[in-house]
Amino acid sequence: IASVGYINYKKNPTLLLYCFKKIHDYDPEYTFHIAGAHQDARIKLYFDNFLKANPLPITFYGWVDDMAKWYADKDFVISTSLFESFHYSIAEGMTSGLLPLIHNWYGAQYLYPTEYMFGDPDSCLKLLSELEKRDRHEAAENNRRFIMSRYNSKDKFNQISGLLKKVVSK
Repeated sequence: IASVGYINYKKNPTLLLYCFKKIHDYDPEYTFHIAGAHQDARIKLYFDNFLKANPLPITFYGWVDDMAKWYADKDFVISTSLFESFHYSIAEGMTSGLLPLIHNWYGAQYLYPTEYMFGDPDSCLKLLSELEKRDRHEAAENNRRFIMSRYNSKDKFNQISGLLKKVVSK
């Protein structure tokens, strides 16, 4: 399971840890991989204290330059954010073939399929166990198509360019 980004209050680190603990209690073969960095010493202290009391297989990588390579041996990408504008790592993970586990933050339902959303650690585990039953290759391909069709950079550039032309012409 992968998580990417700054580790700060916005990413809801308490929920992140409890979701992974729930998953690991369900199946100890799961490991957790975090690419990013702590942004707040208090949250790092919380992580350290939590992991001392709950030894879990969590690996911290710091910043990663080649995300496609880093995602290659992961199965899921998780977001427990409180709020986001887009949450790039979810889209990036989906295009890399990972299945998303997305906390239902305000606005997430407008960006990503609601079938991948959860509200608490119990529903996160339920979602993961449902996703384990799916044909991973088919689900990954559907997710890639979803991201590529919905967030095609050429289309977005044309939309932004059109918006700028309207603003400039006024």
